[in-house]
Amino acid sequence: VISDSLQDVLTASNQVRLDLRSGREPGLLDIHALQNVTFKDFGRQIGIHEELLEEFELGVIQKLCANPTPSPFFKGMKELLANLTADHSVAVITSNAEANIKRAFLGVGLELPLIFAGSEIAKGDKIEKAMAVTNCAAKQTVMIGDAVSDIRSGKSLGVYTVAVTWGFQPEQMLVREEPDFTVRSVEELSSCLQKLWGLSKAYAKKIGSDF
Repeated sequence: VISDSLQDVLTASNQVRLDLRSGREPGLLDIHALQNVTFKDFGRQIGIHEELLEEFELGVIQKLCANPTPSPFFKGMKELLANLTADHSVAVITSNAEANIKRAFLGVGLELPLIFAGSEIAKGDKIEKAMAVTNCAAKQTVMIGDAVSDIRSGKSLGVYTVAVTWGFQPEQMLVREEPDFTVRSVEELSSCLQKLWGLSKAYAKKIGSDF
């Protein structure tokens, strides 16, 4: 969603599977096939032996951390994030390492978001933690994702879901999950969030009137 990391992930994954002498060369279709986008699930998809999956995950994360040039932000994303963090709580839900996320944000001069990283905790649990930390109700929360697991996790918690089509999985897969919105550019995402802010404010006003 935020940075163009797809090729970096494929390259790092291939290097690690060669080091481990397990699995086959990964490709884009392997990412498209995933129901849950984590490094362990990706390793399993490309045939990494089950007992090597943790080592595979750690190896990929280490190679991404060691990359001297972090994955570039998608055009317009830096500006959108800067505007968002000025007035809203922003959380990054990821299976990547927290250090990678911090490096990416600090590298472009952005304020650090809340970060819920790693694969030990399920995506839905991370969203719930973010909601608890920010004291946001479901209808004050937006899950923006580029994978079917992002949309499913958001819908299971009753939060608004926005599918972006420029990330890891293709539009036709995302649309089948029936997100609240599907956007095809950062500009569309910005407009979508403006609409959702209005809905969130209306919700907050309604809740206030109930008390």
